[in-house]
Amino acid sequence: MTDSTGPFEPQPAADRTPPTADSTPPTADSTPPTALRTPPTADSTPPTALRTPPTADSTPPTALRTPPTADSTPPAPPRATGGARARAVRLGPRSLVALALTSAVGAAAFFWPFLAPPTSRVAAHAQDAPWLFAGLLALLMGVVAATLSESGLGPKAVAMLGVLAATGAALRPIGAGTAGIEPMFFLMVLSGRVLGPGFGFVLGAVTMFASALLTGGVGPWLPFQMLAMGWFTMAAGLLPAPDRLRGRAELLLLAGYGFCAAFAYGTIMNLAGWPFMSALASTIAFDPDAPVPANLARFLAYCLATSLGWDLGRAAVTVVLTVTLGPAVLRALRRATRRAAFETPVTFDPPGSSPSGEGLRADGHADGEAPHMTHVTNEAG
Repeated sequence: MTDSTGPFEPQPAADRTPPTADSTPPTADSTPPTALRTPPTADSTPPTALRTPPTADSTPPTALRTPPTADSTPPAPPRATGGARARAVRLGPRSLVALALTSAVGAAAFFWPFLAPPTSRVAAHAQDAPWLFAGLLALLMGVVAATLSESGLGPKAVAMLGVLAATGAALRPIGAGTAGIEPMFFLMVLSGRVLGPGFGFVLGAVTMFASALLTGGVGPWLPFQMLAMGWFTMAAGLLPAPDRLRGRAELLLLAGYGFCAAFAYGTIMNLAGWPFMSALASTIAFDPDAPVPANLARFLAYCLATSLGWDLGRAAVTVVLTVTLGPAVLRALRRATRRAAFETPVTFDPPGSSPSGEGLRADGHADGEAPHMTHVTNEAG
């Protein structure tokens, strides 16, 4: 017991304490490595900051890709119109068949006096023929209108058709048929020339129908007038060199065609009423018992005696208006046709979308774009 409490006992305790004190510094010394590892963590932040600028630099390419998309939109209208004439109404196979059928029935309705032999019983129903042909032509005109609408009479073509038909209908009462002064004919010639034969046929028929409603000229002769005006305007679209001929040469061509077509229109319309004037018992009336050459001579005499003055006035007015007002009207029609871009479809983008899908603002619309903008896209086809 004395040895356990002797002076030798504190020394081992003191000897064991320093190691405990010495063990602390290593713990303190172990902290600097932790501090040494912290700077690399601080140094590792700049690489993160260095990687951020590339992300900021990658944004401009996105902005650079947006202008090409915006630049690719303007060439669409030129490709739709190009240097060639735009077709407001493209005549497909069904449209051509329906138009040919209508023209064939119309030709039979006009020229039946020269097609039926004298022994035919067609003359016995001469008084019923106008109403029969009028009803048949009305049905066929409806078929043609539906077919043409299906083949490409879009909203822009309908708008153009409405404007030109209203203008032509308003021009017809100016002359009121006095001495053949009918200024609407020159507008039909120029419109058919610029917009093509398909649009010309529809325009001629619709304009004559609208003008008949305006002037009170509705009757069994109206389908004949609509068909004749449709032919008249369609033939203007079939004149040669529509994409190359310009200037004075084009005006002379249109004036010459208008002069000849004015007489042709009057002559064809005479056929609509001449066969039903047999009660006059004159040398110019239709004779169902006479041969075709004799009736042809009677018809020519009828035209010279009744409609030559009207046809001459119509031809003169058409030539004068074509030469004087033709250049301005042709420029206006071609400018309107280029802006309409009939062959370019129109798409309506919903709010919050853009044609390219990039460059949207905070409000959901593309830069420089108004809400609910209509975009014109060009589709190959």
